[in-house]
Amino acid sequence: MFLSRYNSSDGQVNAFENLKSEREEYEKKILGLDEEKMELKKKLQKIKYEGVENITRKQINEVERHVSDGQVRLEKNRDKLERTVKKLVDCKAGIEHLSDKLIDIKLDGEENIDLNDDDLVVGSLKQIERK
Repeated sequence: MFLSRYNSSDGQVNAFENLKSEREEYEKKILGLDEEKMELKKKLQKIKYEGVENITRKQINEVERHVSDGQVRLEKNRDKLERTVKKLVDCKAGIEHLSDKLIDIKLDGEENIDLNDDDLVVGSLKQIERK
C-alpha cells in the first residue's frame, strides 16, 4: 500500500498531512520549472535570432539541452503531482467511507464532522479513531 513509505508510527493523520504537503511541494516545483523553461526558451530565441554571428552552434546546443532537461524534469514532477493528488483523493474517499459507516456512533459532546473542507478531513479521521 502507498502509505508504507511513511513511518508507521506517524499514523494515518500524518500520512494525509504528508500527502498534502507533498502536493504543495510538487506544485511549487512545477511552477518553478515552468518559469525556468520559459526563461530558457526566451534565451534560446534571443540567441537564435539576435546574436547569431556571435553564437556558436555549441552554445545553441547547450541552451537547447537545458530546455530539454527542463521539460523532462517538468513532466516528471507533473507525473509525481498527479500521483500524489490521486493518493490524496483516495485517502479522502476512504475517510469519507469510514465516516459514513460510523455515522450512527455518537461521541459524548461531539457532533459528527462534515467532510466538505480538506482541513476537516484530519479532524474527521481523529474522530473516527476515537469511535
